[in-house]
Amino acid sequence: MFQSPVYLGASAEYGGVWDGDRLLSNAPLYMAGSVFAGIDSPVGPIMLSYGQVETGLRSFYLIIGAAY
Repeated sequence: MFQSPVYLGASAEYGGVWDGDRLLSNAPLYMAGSVFAGIDSPVGPIMLSYGQVETGLRSFYLIIGAAY
């Protein structure tokens, strides 16, 4: 069906970011997740991904080629 390898994946994360002035036990924690698909091409990998955090922030990414 496909001439090149196809990659599919998903992630689920739970965590947060804090600075040194805040106690780790008081840091807010958030649930987030993402899905992605990719394929090898003559110009390098092509990846399309989407991620969202429980606060409603979301991101789309299109990556073409490889970073060296």
